[in-house]
Amino acid sequence: MRRGEASDYIKYNRARLAELLEIVAMDGEDAENLASKLADRCSGIDGLFVTPEDELAEILSPDGVTFIRLVAAITSRRLREGFKFGEPRSQYEICEYLKAVFLCEASECVMVIPLDERGAPLCCELASSGTVNASDIAARGIAEIALTRGVRRVIVAHNHPRGIAKPSDEDKATTKALVASLHRAGVELAYHVIVAGQECDIIEISDFVCDESKGQK
Repeated sequence: MRRGEASDYIKYNRARLAELLEIVAMDGEDAENLASKLADRCSGIDGLFVTPEDELAEILSPDGVTFIRLVAAITSRRLREGFKFGEPRSQYEICEYLKAVFLCEASECVMVIPLDERGAPLCCELASSGTVNASDIAARGIAEIALTRGVRRVIVAHNHPRGIAKPSDEDKATTKALVASLHRAGVELAYHVIVAGQECDIIEISDFVCDESKGQK
């Protein structure tokens, strides 16, 4: 996104926020001013939905906080309802679905999408919440979900609340360890998706497989 485009996006976010806040603004409050404060604090609508309630309460009334949480829940549900399981889906479609799944998540969590023999997603289940770097613990939960569903291949996703989607070195190291741990359980990791607001990044597994093959020569 170029600088001009980013500026337009920020203005659009603040305008949307102001429209929402007109509904819950107290007498004498300026909805545009509230929107500006929230946008600065939460980095726009995406950040607003995952901001802890105590932070929102510093700017909004209790009714305002409740309203924002309700809007987030309804938005997430509406976006998820359009996704059909049991049919092959592209990486783009998977990422769009996961954006909706993580829309209201204020803490880091790991989601698992089991894939059938055609590569079709069967469901989306929570594997763990909290810190994502405990790969051994996450691997057990992920393998259990895969084996319970009777599949041998999964997509793993986790979120960076109020962060950026670009994988960190720790994310890459965790993914590499996860590939090895799942392999021992007879489960293949298709790819690892990282979500931050309306941004997604994907860690491809082929790079790790190639590295392991080179090391064995």
